[in-house]
Amino acid sequence: MSGDKRLRKAAENEGVIVKGTLWLVNELVTQNIISISKAQEAFGRMQAADRRLPWDKVNLLLKNLE
Repeated sequence: MSGDKRLRKAAENEGVIVKGTLWLVNELVTQNIISISKAQEAFGRMQAADRRLPWDKVNLLLKNLE
């Protein structure tokens, strides 16, 4: 799992399956490991910490999970 573009590309070039934060949070919610509200809280903290994520896709994911 990586959010680093260069590391992600290197892994893909080696044939390694790469997953990111959105995939992980989606899996946690759909497997009932965390609630949607916990996912919303987690993404809120990431955004407050200036984490670089595709926020439009985060918002779409959260909407689809509801």
